[in-house]
Formats: sequence, C-alpha cells, structure tokens
Amino acid sequence: MVEVIYKPANGGYAWLQELDPAHFLEFGSRDLRLERTGIHAVVSVAMNGTALAWSNFNIERDEDRVRLANSAYTHIASNGVAAAYPKNFLKNALDRFCFGRWDAHVSG
Repeated sequence: MVEVIYKPANGGYAWLQELDPAHFLEFGSRDLRLERTGIHAVVSVAMNGTALAWSNFNIERDEDRVRLANSAYTHIASNGVAAAYPKNFLKNALDRFCFGRWDAHVSG
C-alpha cells in the first residue's frame, strides 16, 4: 500500500497517486478546521490536473466521503481508466487521505 504523503498545494495539502504511467489522481484539502460537529475541509479529487469533484464536508463522515468518491468516479470511468482502477480503490484512497489529514495538520 502506498503511503499518504501530504504536500503543500493551493493553500492546503495534496497527495498524488499514480494510476498508471499516463494517469495520476490528486487528492487535495484546504480550509481544514475543527467545528462543533467534527473536522471539516474542502476536499477535491483531480485527475491529471483536471478537477473531477470537490465538496466542503466533515472528513470524518463516511457518507460524505462516499458521495465525493462516487461523484469523482463517474469522470474516471468515462476516461477509460475504470478497468485498472475500480471504484473501491478510489474510495479507499480518499479514506486514507482524509484519515491522516488532521494529524498531519496538528503535527505541523
């Protein structure tokens, strides 16, 4: 499993994941904040530098991550990458990106 490495990008942090030599995904987050209902951020998914989907939500809620992954995956499927990168791979990568995001934020 590839380790999530957060890199500063666009006023927040991003993680690049290669799908194949011609395609890479970028998971991004900005405006990370602790609110009464949990940890919120604007989270985005892009492929090869083109935004696929984004949302402002509680990154701890599975339902919110599922919606973002499903929205992004409709674009991935239309690019012919779906056979090599199933929907559950995208959801797992998004989960891993969000899971460590707060710890990376507070650790500096």
